[in-house]
Amino acid sequence: MGEGVSYALGQENAAGGMRPFWLGMLVCASPLEAQVRQSGNVTPSHIASWTTTGVIQDGGTATNPVISGLGVLANGPGICQQSGPNTGAYNRICLTSTATSGGFSMTNVGGATGGFTFTLNGVTQGLATVTLPVTTNDAACFADTTGTLKDVD
Repeated sequence: MGEGVSYALGQENAAGGMRPFWLGMLVCASPLEAQVRQSGNVTPSHIASWTTTGVIQDGGTATNPVISGLGVLANGPGICQQSGPNTGAYNRICLTSTATSGGFSMTNVGGATGGFTFTLNGVTQGLATVTLPVTTNDAACFADTTGTLKDVD
């Protein structure tokens, strides 16, 4: 082989010989990236979690999770749950945050109906609601039996 001259694999060198093509095949056949193995069954639409180095598993269900943390970086709605696909009517609940505030929202989308309830130890709790704007320092009373407040005129 000529000094300071490189040849492609399978190309004739200065001595008239061929560089072994199989040498390149050995390099290409070696794993260049880490292998990941799966532990357990696949559940479509579930998040995966690391079990140990190189091994993933199903992230569990909402009532039996195996993930220990979830961080979300978002300005506005960051973690949301929908009652159905966005091809029809559905309800959406979101946790939101910005640089100056945070919130919790419940939205009826595409004609969906429904209200918002808190359940504590299996018992639905009442939640008073008010439609804004209201008059400062004005008295309020219940407008109906569903917990809606109104200004007293």
